[in-house]
Parts: sequence; C-alpha cells; structure tokens
Amino acid sequence: MTKIQVGGYPLLARWISDFDCELATQFWYIIRTGSYEIEQLSKSTRKHIRQAFKKCYVRKIEDNEIEKMYSCYQAAYKRYEKADNFRSFESIKDEFLNRKNKNMFYYGAFELETNSLIVFFYLYLLSGIF
Repeated sequence: MTKIQVGGYPLLARWISDFDCELATQFWYIIRTGSYEIEQLSKSTRKHIRQAFKKCYVRKIEDNEIEKMYSCYQAAYKRYEKADNFRSFESIKDEFLNRKNKNMFYYGAFELETNSLIVFFYLYLLSGIF
C-alpha cells in the first residue's frame, strides 16, 4: 500500500498489490476483492488510521454538498502543475446527481473541528466482470 501524506498525516491510501483485474485500467482505479480487515495492516499503518480519525470522519456526500465537493476538487486540481483535464462544475454536478443510475457512491472525509470537506472519492459497485 502506498500512502500519500501532507504534514505527516495520511490523506490517501492506494492499494498496489492483490489486483485481480486483467483489464487495462488507469492508475487511480483501485480494485480489491475479498474481505478486508484492519488487522491485515501493519501496526504503523493502523496507528496512522487511528490518528486520522481523531481529526476527521468519513461519510457519504449528500446532494446539497455539491458546491463543497467542487471547491475541494478545484483546490486539489490547482496543486497539479501539468493537469490538463479540468472539469466544469456542471460536469461534476451532472455526474454526481446521476450517480444512482451508474451504481456510483461518493464519500468524503470531513474535518471534525470545522466540518469542512477535505477529500472525496467515488466508487462504482460492479458485478459480473471477473
């Protein structure tokens, strides 16, 4: 697992092992099947997760939080010097509002003190592809 950290706090975890998809995917697609237990992680990684949950919480993003999500997207996009795939508010809003038709789920990490959205991700639930 690769961790991305800012200021010593983990912001994102990405699996780089146990992939079982034979299809070509882009790097940010993460595939992991089977059970997942926190005990499978190293002691250090479990510690980082516990520390993160002292400062933030994770939940589904609601329909009335599209603007928060887009502000988060804009802030993240600005950090990439060579990014050339900027998406408009309408594009992200349409995808978000049509998520149920695509079996898509959006989750966000929110800072405990301010309730600010600090990162979000979405996932597709797919069946019958393996």
